[in-house]
Amino acid sequence: MITDILTIIWKEWKEIFAQYRNLDISLAIRIITLGVASVLPVLEVGKDWLTAPVVMIAAIWIPLLTVSEIVADTFAGERERHTLQTLLASRLSDSSILIGKVLSTGIYGWANVILLLVFGFIAANIIDWGQGISFYSLSILIGSLLNGLLISLATALSGVVISIKSPTVKKAQQNLGSAFFITVLSMFIVIKSIPMDWWRIPSGGSIWNLILFSALILLFIDVILFIIAKNLFRREKLIL
Repeated sequence: MITDILTIIWKEWKEIFAQYRNLDISLAIRIITLGVASVLPVLEVGKDWLTAPVVMIAAIWIPLLTVSEIVADTFAGERERHTLQTLLASRLSDSSILIGKVLSTGIYGWANVILLLVFGFIAANIIDWGQGISFYSLSILIGSLLNGLLISLATALSGVVISIKSPTVKKAQQNLGSAFFITVLSMFIVIKSIPMDWWRIPSGGSIWNLILFSALILLFIDVILFIIAKNLFRREKLIL
């Protein structure tokens, strides 16, 4: 089963990068864009970025933006290209196909989180170069990576659910756009309501409680969305 899942992941990644080539959007430009978005908040707070709990919020909204761009194509795109029946007629199990498509987009979103942390780390140290190299606090680093992974999977799962039910990629993108716009807008309002002093709260035991609490909530959401996706994914219905 693991081999089948890896096969689906490799297939999906090839299609993801093929989309960028078809749109004349290079991977380098995409990385530069993410780098600029990562550096802007660092310019405001400097090295405090490396210990700021708000980094974990940034690690949540990045997957919402990046995964939503590609996840609509997972099933709706296959349906439009008339390749879905071929995929479903293969020896691959239902679980392998579903998990492979979720992981391929989820890992893509998580990779963007890692890039966000790397760019933020570089920018924070360049700003205060004379003070030596500083690193993320352990709690902020683990919290950002863990919650970034869980929100990437949640975004991928919700997108897969919508893609399964959508007849076309355009319809899936419209539904996803509406859902994620509301989510991102809500998160933006929450971020703007956070006092600036909260950016400089030193990481401590309370941060670990926050990480555990948010991770459990996201894990619960992931499980619920996976159950929904699993129930919606019926090979016989999709073939018809």
